[in-house]
Amino acid sequence: KINLVLAAPANCYYVDIIEVLPVCAIEYPNPDPNDPHAYLMYQGSGFSECIEWEDMNFYLSGTKNILLTQLRPAGKLLISYDIIEEIFGGSWYMHAIEDISYGTPVSRPPGGSEDL
Repeated sequence: KINLVLAAPANCYYVDIIEVLPVCAIEYPNPDPNDPHAYLMYQGSGFSECIEWEDMNFYLSGTKNILLTQLRPAGKLLISYDIIEEIFGGSWYMHAIEDISYGTPVSRPPGGSEDL
């Protein structure tokens, strides 16, 4: 779902690519003390087959916020990232974001990519 929301600009390529160090949910606590979610990205313990849609929307919004505002270098657009699950002690886990890269988009002239 996040990839669909963060579509790359059409007909462009990236220059001045910057790779950002991986981040983990525990690095981004929820700033709202009245909200039951401890972190902006998903974390949990034990095993649950289903996450409530309200929780999924919260974590989607938090992950987008981290990628698009907190990590993004000025003047750069998000190119790619991987979300993984880190497991601690066999029963406590959280999401982490790895292979994060941003770059400056450059538009191709019309017909430019077909001529290569």
